[in-house]
Amino acid sequence: MIKLTQRPLYSAVFCILFLAAGIGMLLTFTSAAVYADDSNSLEAPDLTKSASLTITGGGAAESTLTDRNPNTFISFVNDGEIIITAPEGERISALYIVWRTPPEFWYIDAEDNSYTGGENGFLHETIKLDEPATEAVLHWEYRQAYLADIYILGEGSLPDWVQQWEVPEGPADLLLFPTHADDEHLYFGGTMPYYSSRGDVILQVCYMVNHNGEPYRLHEQLDGLWTAGIRRYPIIPEFPDVYSNSLDHARSVYNKQEILAYQTEMIRRFQPLVIIGHDLKGEYGHGAHMLNALCLTEVIENTNDPSYFPESYEEFGGWQTSKLYLHLYNENQIVMEWDDLVLANPFFQGQTALETAVKAFDCHVSQQDWFQVEASGPYDCRKFGLYFTNVGLDENGGDFFEHLELPRMSADTMEDIDEPEDDVILPVEVLPESSSESSSAVLDEEIKEVLPANESAQPPEDDKPKYLLRIVAWAAGGISLALAAILFLVGRLQKDKKKLRGKR
Repeated sequence: MIKLTQRPLYSAVFCILFLAAGIGMLLTFTSAAVYADDSNSLEAPDLTKSASLTITGGGAAESTLTDRNPNTFISFVNDGEIIITAPEGERISALYIVWRTPPEFWYIDAEDNSYTGGENGFLHETIKLDEPATEAVLHWEYRQAYLADIYILGEGSLPDWVQQWEVPEGPADLLLFPTHADDEHLYFGGTMPYYSSRGDVILQVCYMVNHNGEPYRLHEQLDGLWTAGIRRYPIIPEFPDVYSNSLDHARSVYNKQEILAYQTEMIRRFQPLVIIGHDLKGEYGHGAHMLNALCLTEVIENTNDPSYFPESYEEFGGWQTSKLYLHLYNENQIVMEWDDLVLANPFFQGQTALETAVKAFDCHVSQQDWFQVEASGPYDCRKFGLYFTNVGLDENGGDFFEHLELPRMSADTMEDIDEPEDDVILPVEVLPESSSESSSAVLDEEIKEVLPANESAQPPEDDKPKYLLRIVAWAAGGISLALAAILFLVGRLQKDKKKLRGKR
């Protein structure tokens, strides 16, 4: 009886095995086909060094544009043209352009198609071609231009280091107000990496000053933001970078009303739920940091008032932000454990928020001798205090969006909530009672300038679902092999038993 049922059992199991193996192979081939057909799955090769460039109208060697050094550049007067030819057997799918200072408009012609750049004034800009081409022509007309680098990409998905900036339009959930390029990493720590990796938060960075007098810092600024996961191009105003060692000095350098108007416009324009600002004492005593933070404490109460800077109210309407956190503010404190937060987005390659902040700061090569990202000590980038709230005090901590709902509603829906309800007001226990003038007196204490030392850092996009079929295929194949091995051993055991029986 047993002998009669064993053969059909083995046959059935082997059929199941072959079926599983077949499914595994089918999934493998299917996933391979999907992988091959999806151009976003194969990384585009960098053809920069092997492509040829023919330049007209410029005054330097072609190698200047391919040396990956934004501090070397070619000056073009009035107009210019660069013919880019792909190496034999390759085609161009995108051009990543780094300007020293960009012309107002510039163009790329390839395969009977024309593409326009420069509309948004981006210093780093990528143009993807609709059809891969063996030749592309970069040109502009009757405008002076300073071109630093050209990166030439072949067919496939663009590598993570290629910056594809989004226009800063529409609401942002989290608005950061750093003073200088690099403050966003040094003092806001893992804020940008962590919240950009979550996928439910839109971030916008609005600086207080520009570094136009030090052009190399503009490239460091963009590289650092991209490394930290920011995809919206930053807002960089016209206020110059001037060192200030006190609040009084900062007030003599900058027009406070202009700073207030700028911050008000940014808040009304981007309608943030949460704002992050500097230490009221200016971290290491920088007067511009102090002024930036102090202005935010005044602005936060007035952005929904039509009479407060009415020009931006007329353009964008009013807005009441729900929370304002200030770095190192000593009331209602929370500690953001950046070093414990591993970033899920594959772009960050398994790093923590703190590690990414360090890498992003490392892009600021010119600042490495003076500063470093610190997760302890007097400038601890993990420590913030809730200065303003209209949704109550934090209870759990560890999340700037506690008591707030994400993801955000659509822009169409948000038009209906420009005016907050009457009962949505800030708790008096959270906002200091002193006026901005009296609080500025407290902030005027002499703080000795203490400048930190040195550390290191580098870049991080989301592509998870593509590997699901592969994982299933590998799992099916592995299970099939394991079952086959087990059945083989069982079969051998049965044969050995039969031989033993025969000998008896």
